[in-house]
Amino acid sequence: MIIQLGAWGARSPFFDRERGLSVSSVILSQRTMFRPEAASGVRLSIEMLLEERRFHAQVDNGSLRVEPVSATSADATIATDPKTLASLLYDGRTLAEAVDTGAANVKGDAAAVE
Repeated sequence: MIIQLGAWGARSPFFDRERGLSVSSVILSQRTMFRPEAASGVRLSIEMLLEERRFHAQVDNGSLRVEPVSATSADATIATDPKTLASLLYDGRTLAEAVDTGAANVKGDAAAVE
């Protein structure tokens, strides 16, 4: 039910994208907006550092798991803030632009983050 409410809220005309999302909200939004069909056959591991909090995101053949732990082995790490991550995920901002402006830092396989 929480996932469905999140999807509904993201489509709301009253959602203020300029305010951004909290760390918890942007993590939960990934679960909400994930499209399993787009990740069919994909396997990757990303560590996300958001406001000093670490998360491990794993995509495995159409499924997504995001946990509040450090990744022991990741294809890449992205360090950014929740607003920047949301702009990358949902607003079409390019990773290259976020890195070039200093809004994000990527270590490892940038293509995996993309």
